[in-house]
Amino acid sequence: MKVELKPSEYAMCCYLSAMRTLVNTKSGVSDKKMGADDGYKIGVDGLVAEIAFCKHFNIFPDLSFDPRGGGHDCIFHNRKVDIKSTKPGRTTVYLPERKKHNKIDMYVWCYVDFRSVEILGYFFPSDLFKDENLGQSPRPDELHYKVNLQNIRKFKGEERG
Repeated sequence: MKVELKPSEYAMCCYLSAMRTLVNTKSGVSDKKMGADDGYKIGVDGLVAEIAFCKHFNIFPDLSFDPRGGGHDCIFHNRKVDIKSTKPGRTTVYLPERKKHNKIDMYVWCYVDFRSVEILGYFFPSDLFKDENLGQSPRPDELHYKVNLQNIRKFKGEERG
């Protein structure tokens, strides 16, 4: 499923990312970014994925910028959803070990390229948090679950929230 954000929607993502970065920094919430991009850019891509997913399924995203780390991005079919973004073409991504303690019912992955988003599908926590998936990642300070996006569950048709 592909979604293209309007320029105004992308601008909102940029604004919210800036506000979240500012509020979290001032509140002492540490940035646990995984990629080489700066935290702001990663935040923009994450918000682009969240807004695209919610737009496609006609559900409301979490637009707050209260200081926090983790949590869910939206509710979809009564499930708490954490939406993850990555660059197009990546087939392996990493999820920090600490995420297994979050109260998340579904992890959704999206490819993000500026305003263009491809919603790849989802995993349940039981799909991800297995001992055989746990190991060292590119980030040396904590263990991560290695996620193969080729094993992702696909959404059936055009189901709506």
